[in-house]
Amino acid sequence: LLGNSTLMKLCLNGKKNISSVDGTESLSWMAGTFAVIRHPDCKLVDIELNDNGITDEGLDLLGTALSGCSSVRALNLSFNKSII
Repeated sequence: LLGNSTLMKLCLNGKKNISSVDGTESLSWMAGTFAVIRHPDCKLVDIELNDNGITDEGLDLLGTALSGCSSVRALNLSFNKSII
């Protein structure tokens, strides 16, 4: 996905199997996904990360990625109960 300039929506809802390994958050999938968001050619407008078990640490990574992306207009993080 890195360098893809046509993808406008990313939907990874309910992907708990990629957001946790043995009950602990796997930051590697998030780092890779968020590298796509940070990429200068990113044209994502809508990102859905519902019900992934994202924690505050993952949210920090997402915030950093979004700070370099001006195209995103909608972000759905509902049902991530670990976010404080």
